[in-house]
Amino acid sequence: MFYLYILQSEATGRFYIGQTQDVPERLAYHNANYSKSLKNRGPWRLVYTEQYKTRSEAMVRERQLKSWKDRRMIEKLLSASRRNREGRGFEPHRLHQIQLKLSVSTFPQHL
Repeated sequence: MFYLYILQSEATGRFYIGQTQDVPERLAYHNANYSKSLKNRGPWRLVYTEQYKTRSEAMVRERQLKSWKDRRMIEKLLSASRRNREGRGFEPHRLHQIQLKLSVSTFPQHL
């Protein structure tokens, strides 16, 4: 499975959108400052995910969200996701499943 994810900086409130097969590992990578584009802009927290069968599908969705260029659109998406997790509406996203994995650090130590 592949995941589209949205991170939010706890320091600045800014969002970062990406895609990966392993969300907990990717979050640890970003928080360890290995990513040049996000270096010293965290700490980051996972605020949203969507699950896809192929990397291609996840990349299409990633490009769509990045094309919005409007923070309000991302906040609207996050707000709808929160309502869904609280039992109001359908639930196409799997953030609750991924949060369970985040309690264990899976980031490889050799990097």
